[in-house]
Amino acid sequence: MKKIQFFSEEGTLLGDIVVKGINVAEIQNFLESIDNESFEHLSLYYDEESKILGIEEERGVVFPDYGHFITKISESKYSHCFNFV
Repeated sequence: MKKIQFFSEEGTLLGDIVVKGINVAEIQNFLESIDNESFEHLSLYYDEESKILGIEEERGVVFPDYGHFITKISESKYSHCFNFV
């Protein structure tokens, strides 16, 4: 199982989808590049109605490091793709 995964609302793995003009593969590469080992697994889902990513499941979260991970997302060019920043 990959450490960071993206799913549809139905629970199937996302393929080549674009979120707010950015390919999910690019978003995944970004998240992997800023991974600070503050979680064991992160599942994100794509909300088709709002066209945005949300957190489905977080496992093995370590604070305050996980907060720093989320801050990096909120300060990035990808922040508009998420509903949790």
